[in-house]
Amino acid sequence: MCWQFQRHGHYLPQTIQTALSLKLAPKDLWLDSYGQVRYNRCTQNLFQNGTKMIETESDLGLLEPASQRVETILRGRIETGVYSPRSWLPAERSLAEELGVHRRSVRSAINRLAEAGLIEQKARCRPIVLGREASAPSTRTPLGVAPGLVALIMWHGGFEQGTTIQQRIFWTVNEALSARGYHALFLDPGGSDDVGGEDENALREGPLLQYALDHGVAGVIFYPYAYSSNIALMRRVRSIMPLVLIDRMVPGLETDFVGVQNRDAMISAVNHLLALGHTRIACVCMPEPINSVQDRVAGYRSAIQADGVSKGITRPEIIINTDGSRHWDVFDAVVNMSAATRPTAIVCVNDYLAFNVCTRLLSMGFRVPDDFSLVGFDNIIKVLPNGIGLTTISQPYEEIGREAARLMLQRQTDRSTPCIHRELSGQLVVRESARRI
Repeated sequence: MCWQFQRHGHYLPQTIQTALSLKLAPKDLWLDSYGQVRYNRCTQNLFQNGTKMIETESDLGLLEPASQRVETILRGRIETGVYSPRSWLPAERSLAEELGVHRRSVRSAINRLAEAGLIEQKARCRPIVLGREASAPSTRTPLGVAPGLVALIMWHGGFEQGTTIQQRIFWTVNEALSARGYHALFLDPGGSDDVGGEDENALREGPLLQYALDHGVAGVIFYPYAYSSNIALMRRVRSIMPLVLIDRMVPGLETDFVGVQNRDAMISAVNHLLALGHTRIACVCMPEPINSVQDRVAGYRSAIQADGVSKGITRPEIIINTDGSRHWDVFDAVVNMSAATRPTAIVCVNDYLAFNVCTRLLSMGFRVPDDFSLVGFDNIIKVLPNGIGLTTISQPYEEIGREAARLMLQRQTDRSTPCIHRELSGQLVVRESARRI
């Protein structure tokens, strides 16, 4: 069967081994006009959230019994190290409450995991996790190796106005790989849900990393949201195949990386506000332990300090942590200070926060930019809720995709050279949300 994926009126010949081995038709799995792999309702149920991987034809069912769903989740936690070897498995009652199933379903799943050698059961004792290394060889029919595919593990996005950054990265990654005889296989850890917390993201991303290992892809390009939970699994991927991280580095993991010069870009954003006459500038950020966020906060502090030194004064640093949706107490207290002491401008570590900050300010009766100038970061939201264009930092997403593919291809021929960290320049995009005072 020859698969043809249509994009912008042109046909891209590709062979998707996952689809061919399962005899899926083009109506079941295809590349949409944005360059992303799409599925029909049946196939999507098998892929969503990374909890169910298609490995055998028997997996082509619309719904799994509850015990099979529990087995899939527990297997993923064991294989990705969420449950450490020789540790106790959580109690049946706790698992049943967490997963919203009857204890019989949990017990049935545990029995199958014991038969597979992933856990050890003893009378009147909680099961002990053995781990993947101690398990019996799998009896499932593997999908087969996919040496012509590069797995792109990345959340699908969706809040952006217009084309998402993930689509822009996918297009250029696939274009660069196609020129060398490879193709990108998009694996979405998000499904239809938003990005979660560390533990939830680890449970979504871990099975997809394991999927790449089990099915012999040529390499992995990974945009991680779990920053510490899957390090052992990422190291294993890195030891077997090329691994390139996008946007954020993982502490303790040495591998190739492509991102943006976050610190320098944030300095340019703050300097723009200083040039407009603002002297009290706040930075709103989320408490995320990732280098991209921390580098942006460091850029804010550096610009504020440098301006103060140049003028022989001490500029106040106003850093506000919020999740951008519920916890606004500190933010509200700062913006409700007297007009002589409160900030006149706010810079946010991403455009999502800038959008939510604008919404919050409007609900409190303030105006943007009349009362507060506002600057974002990423250039994925062009217009704020009040119809004003958002001044922001634009990331070169297409170039990030091309560079990630280039490093991946380079690693195919040379695995011995030191890891490469490539940081590209961000550009200030001036719109109406920041005004001169």
